[in-house]
Amino acid sequence: MKASEISMRERATRIALLLFPTTVLLLLLVPAASAQVVTNGSFETVQIGSPFLSRNAADIPGWVHSGSPGDALLWTVGYSDGGGSVTTAGQGNQFVTMGGGSGVAGSADWSTTITGLTPGSSYVLNFMTSTETSSLPQTMTVSFTAGSSSAAQAFTPSLSSVNYWRTWITEHYVFVATASSATVDFSVTNQAQDMGLDNVSVAPAGGDQCAGALPVGNATGCGALVTFTTDTSGNLVATVTTPVNGNPYDGVEDTLVGIQNNSGATLNSIDLSSSTTPVFGFDGDGICQFSGGTLGVLSRDCFANGTTGYEGPNNTFTNISSGFTTGTVNFTTPIGPNGTAWFALEGQPSSVSSVSASSFTTPPQPITQGVTNNVTFTDGTKINQNAVIPSDANLNGAASMAVKFTEVAPGKFDTTRLPATAPNTWSGGTAVPDGTTCLPIPSANNNCVVIEEVCFSDAAGKISIPCNLIAGTSGLIDLKSVYTATSLPPNPGYFIASDNQNDWADITNLVLDCCTIGGGTRGVNTDYFIGDKPPVITITTPASGTAYTLNQAVTANYTCIDPPQSPPSPLPSCTGANPGPVLNGSKIDTASLGSKTFTVSSTDAIGTSGTKSANYSVLYSMGPCLGDAGHQILQPINQDGTSVWKQGRTIPVKFRVCDANGASIGTAGVITSFTLSQIISGTIANVDETVDATIADSGFRFDPTAQQWVFNLSTNGQSAGFTYVYQINLNDGTAITFRYGLR
Repeated sequence: MKASEISMRERATRIALLLFPTTVLLLLLVPAASAQVVTNGSFETVQIGSPFLSRNAADIPGWVHSGSPGDALLWTVGYSDGGGSVTTAGQGNQFVTMGGGSGVAGSADWSTTITGLTPGSSYVLNFMTSTETSSLPQTMTVSFTAGSSSAAQAFTPSLSSVNYWRTWITEHYVFVATASSATVDFSVTNQAQDMGLDNVSVAPAGGDQCAGALPVGNATGCGALVTFTTDTSGNLVATVTTPVNGNPYDGVEDTLVGIQNNSGATLNSIDLSSSTTPVFGFDGDGICQFSGGTLGVLSRDCFANGTTGYEGPNNTFTNISSGFTTGTVNFTTPIGPNGTAWFALEGQPSSVSSVSASSFTTPPQPITQGVTNNVTFTDGTKINQNAVIPSDANLNGAASMAVKFTEVAPGKFDTTRLPATAPNTWSGGTAVPDGTTCLPIPSANNNCVVIEEVCFSDAAGKISIPCNLIAGTSGLIDLKSVYTATSLPPNPGYFIASDNQNDWADITNLVLDCCTIGGGTRGVNTDYFIGDKPPVITITTPASGTAYTLNQAVTANYTCIDPPQSPPSPLPSCTGANPGPVLNGSKIDTASLGSKTFTVSSTDAIGTSGTKSANYSVLYSMGPCLGDAGHQILQPINQDGTSVWKQGRTIPVKFRVCDANGASIGTAGVITSFTLSQIISGTIANVDETVDATIADSGFRFDPTAQQWVFNLSTNGQSAGFTYVYQINLNDGTAITFRYGLR
């Protein structure tokens, strides 16, 4: 493709605010007999020049490409067109891509062979990924075709800040070798545009997580290790162990703390706590100020992120409690799967008080009692929130306020938070609809999202207190949250928990990147999440509560929809059952009598399912039957109840029931019982009915010639001057009643 042709490519220029700062680690691989080797892992072996791209696979030795070529195979810094420019690679100046190219979905993969492995040993595959543009999420799958049976894993990096491939994310994948060499495959499936890959390397798994801190006093490694794993339900689990390794490094209490992320999630921050020890009560002898057992001697430059001297090179501390026993450790560059981190505390933490996948607290903003506070909290990754607090609101000791963004595994969220929902009385709100699930957001490591306000007793946001802001009489506290770079689910809404109540509201402004939610609240102790309701199921036919006639032709009519979006979300599945599958437009079950249930099930594009049922009944026809009345008594008994006979006569009781086609039903079991239900003193009128039968029957019989049911009813034993009321109970649950008098 010529440069002029490339400049005509249609590329989105919208910038999604979904960018985590990323520290790039440059690895130099030196082949050796005992080392693990990835040939040309940084794709720098063959240097290319203008036009700064190559479609020649020979320019990428050591690697095999298959599938769609996309717009190019190899790119280098210097490429530019009307949609953007390439100014960086993951490592060095060159990188490869895979995908369908501009505006075309395609599947492709790159594979290479890793050598120098030991069967049975664990290794970490390190690599970097980048999306081509700032608007289209992309996913890469890593798998092994030989030399390892480790399961495939998908990686979805944060969107690039601008076009092209500007934001590179370091990824980690742990695998177990089954041979001395292994073939690894990086692939994309039906992916528009081209996804970047760079800086591929392999190293043995393991090693002390705190090695980068040494030397620090007496320490030879971590004195506390927090390991994150994932349970069988997908929930994040944190375990704290306490190896000695020469800690406390000052001989008193200061301890190196290591983080090992063995889960599939990415950690933005974690909440650590100790039941009694003030582990966040920093007293000045941190890593930066401690060397060789001598306090106050600066052994290295203090790390730029921190202010206490206890931070490692990739973290800060916030949300420290008044007793210094709990606090939040924020990671400047999120810790991906199999990643590590280290820092120091004033003792060993005993637990992780929050096991959410990650959390991020926005910088605190000061708020002042007695004035109108209009503050905005900005997290450039996922949410911005604005709060307008009236001047007469009671801040209850809060001098600053922030917003905490927390990721929660869907399985844990649905089992621990959703069941607690209840009608919200303070604002007339509603409960979370049945079947609602929280929305796994790709930019949040496919976890659910919770946003909550946090308050501090100091303007700097160091000492956290309960966030209990209460509105006065002048108006409610207005909260407005704007989610960024978040694609909505097919049938979205949001949940608000405020004033210890719950509320649900549908999201109606359905656009690709959403969304603004908010409203007034009397008290700020609020959290939110975006949820996905099941698809909207409408059953027109059968209509619930309707009675249909036996063998009536009734066509199923139902729909399953999600609210319209731009771009449209995939249609949900829509299946009827009665109880077997019934396609829309097919006949429902009216072939047998009784109560029936018609159920429609639907599942949307992200897996949220719902069902809706319509209950109906099938009865005998109430209309004409073989040219005579159906479902009522026949002559010689008058249907209007005016028949009178002489006592002792035998009366023929006759009736027919038909189906929707007018066919008389004579199968066994039509009559379930025949009862005398009432005796009334007196007769209706002095009428002597002619009787054409003289022999009483022991039960109803079906006359196949007349196509009717007959019972010869003896009046012996009945008394003159009375009216007798009978009921014939049928197997569809209905009944035929009749009466006669005797004289």
